[in-house]
Amino acid sequence: KTENENKTTNTTADIKSNTNSNTNTTNNIGSTSKTEENKFSEDTIKKSIQSYLNLVGKRDGSPSGMLQELKLMKKEVPINSEESLTVDNYKKTNIKWSTFKSAMMNYMTEEWFNSNGTQGLKEVNGIVYYFDGGSTGTEYEVESITIKGDYSDAEYIAKVNNIALDGSKESEDIEFGVTNQNGKCVISYCDL
Repeated sequence: KTENENKTTNTTADIKSNTNSNTNTTNNIGSTSKTEENKFSEDTIKKSIQSYLNLVGKRDGSPSGMLQELKLMKKEVPINSEESLTVDNYKKTNIKWSTFKSAMMNYMTEEWFNSNGTQGLKEVNGIVYYFDGGSTGTEYEVESITIKGDYSDAEYIAKVNNIALDGSKESEDIEFGVTNQNGKCVISYCDL
C-alpha cells in the first residue's frame, strides 16, 4: 500500500474504534461526547443542575430569596411607598433587569430564561419587580444523574430529593438538558 492508502485505512479503523467505544459506554456520563464543546464531567453537570434547582426552589417560594442567592439583593427591605408596588402587588427592587438576566445566564440558556426563568418576577421600565408569596421555597438535593436514553451528550435524568420543612425527603426523577454557554455548563430545559 502507498503511504496515503495506509493513512486512509488507519483513519477508518480509528473511526470504527471510536464508534465502538461510544456504543459500549452509552450510559457512562464520562464517555466520549458527540461534540467536544458539549462535553462536561458528571460532577460539573451535577453541580449545574443542583445550582439551578437551588434557584428555582427559592424562586418558587420567594423570588426575593432567589435574588439573594444570585447576590443581587442583600435582604428583603420593605419599601413602604405606594409607588414601590404595582397594581398586582409586585414589589420594586433597585436591580436592573439586564443585571438580573446576566446573572441568570450563569445557570440557564437565554431561551430557557425567557420561557421559564422569570416566574414571580417581571420587568417594569428596566427594573426587576417580584411577587413574594411569603413561603420559604423548596429545597432540592441531587442524588445522581444518568444519561437519558441510549446515548446523549446533552440530556439527562436526575434523581432528586425534595426536602420538606420537617426534613423528610421525597424522591423524584427530573429530566433536564445542558449545553455549553461561554464555557459554562448551563441548563437548557428542565421538566420540574
